[in-house]
Amino acid sequence: MSTSVPITSIQNQSANYEIKAVALLGLGFGLLALDRWSIATLFPSISKDLNLNYQDLGNLTGVLAIAWGITAIIMGRVADRLGRRKVLLPAIIGFSLMAGFSGLATGFVTLYLMRLLMGVFEGAYTPVSIASTTEASRPERRGLNIGVQLGCFALIGLCKTEHV
Repeated sequence: MSTSVPITSIQNQSANYEIKAVALLGLGFGLLALDRWSIATLFPSISKDLNLNYQDLGNLTGVLAIAWGITAIIMGRVADRLGRRKVLLPAIIGFSLMAGFSGLATGFVTLYLMRLLMGVFEGAYTPVSIASTTEASRPERRGLNIGVQLGCFALIGLCKTEHV
C-alpha cells in the first residue's frame, strides 16, 4: 500500500499556499498604505483638534517616510538572518498599534513620535513582505504576484471616502 501523494495534489497545495500568501501579504501592504495616507484625509479634523498647521502635516508625513526608508534598508538584511516571520509579525502588529495609538495623540510631539514608530514598523514590513511573496511564488508567477501585492498599496491604501 502506497502512501505517496500524487503530484497534482502537491501542485494544488502549492498553488493554494501561493494564493493565500499573496492575498495576506497584499492585504497587509494595503493596510499599511491606509495607515500611511490616512493622515492626509483626516488632517482637517486633526489640525483643529491638535492645533496643527500644514507645515506640521509635512513633518508628520516626512518623518514616517524617512523612518520607513532607513528601516527598510536595515530590516531586509535582518530578516535574511533571523527569518522573515520574526520580522513580519512584529512589523504588522507594530504599525497597526501605532495607527491606533495615533488617535490618542494629544499634540504634535506625541503624534510625531507615533508616526516615526509607524514608519519604523512599516519599513520593516515592506522589503520582507516582498521577499516573502517572491519566496511563496512559482517562478513563472513571481512578477504577477509582486505586482498584485504592490498594487494593493494603491487599491486599499488610497481608497478612502472623501472627508465630509
